Parts: sequence; C-alpha cells; structure tokens
Amino acid sequence: DVDSMDAFLTVNKAAKILAPKCCIPYFKTIGKNFKLIHHDMKTVIPGGFIYVSKADHGSLCPDATGFVISCCKKNIYITGDTCQNDGVFKKVKLLKPEIVIPCINGAYGNLNEKEAAQLIKLCKAKTAIPAHFGLFAEHGGNPALFNRHVMSYSPKTRIVLLKPGRGEYV
Repeated sequence: DVDSMDAFLTVNKAAKILAPKCCIPYFKTIGKNFKLIHHDMKTVIPGGFIYVSKADHGSLCPDATGFVISCCKKNIYITGDTCQNDGVFKKVKLLKPEIVIPCINGAYGNLNEKEAAQLIKLCKAKTAIPAHFGLFAEHGGNPALFNRHVMSYSPKTRIVLLKPGRGEYV
C-alpha cells in the first residue's frame, strides 16, 4: 500500500524493507533499498526468522504474501490479503503460530469472519487479532461476528481487538 508505505517510511527512515518483485518499481522510484523476497523464503533476523508465506489473493496478485515472524520465542502469522486456501495454511500450520492476525473483511479475495476463525482453530492459535476491517465501507468485516466464530471454533483463544490504524486496544 503506497500511501501507508510513504507514511511509514517518513517515521521509520532506517527501516529494513522486505518486498516481493511487484514492489520493485515503487522502491526504485523512491530510491529506497530493500531485500527481494519470494514465497517459502526464510530470512534470519536477530532472535528468530521471517518466513514468507504465499497468500491467495487471486490470479491478479501472484506475489501476494503473508508472513510468519518468529521472535522472542513466539511465532506470529500475518495472513496478508488471502482467501481460504488449505495448501497455503497447511505450510503455515507447521510453524505453529501462537498469534494469528487474519484479514476478516470477506471481500475482494479475503477471508471472511468464519473462514478466519476456522484458520485460528487450524493453527491452534493462543491469540487472534482480526485485521483488515473498518478501512473502507465497501470492504466490510465485522469483528463481533469474528469473535463469535472464534469462540465457537476455538474457545480457548484470546481475542485482541485493535482500533484500525491506531494499534490501540478497543
């Protein structure tokens, strides 16, 4: 997301960027160095690793990615924009993410609330943090419905709800 990246880089000038090939033109245009990533790649970071997962956001987005970040003895899975795809999730499940951050808007090739809750169950996540809701009216996404589904599929999972764009607890 170019708008978000511009704002992010303004505040985080020293950030090290990992990006798929579809981002090459953007980063070349702004003169920002980055590390090119691809699906199933693992990059070592201090205290852990970042695994680049495929995400299934449709045929027009072959570079769509998710990430498993392993740090501080925790594995965190950020789905990225993806629909339900058992092949993608099977690989991620093997990394045993304790925290899963799924998109829940159910539009434009993304998981809906129920599918995201099923992913939480599949991963046996201890914590779920729904994302990609409340950003655009037409995209939808209902965190209360997600919460109900998670409580049905994975009742021991803790749900953390953040204010969109703020990173603060609701």
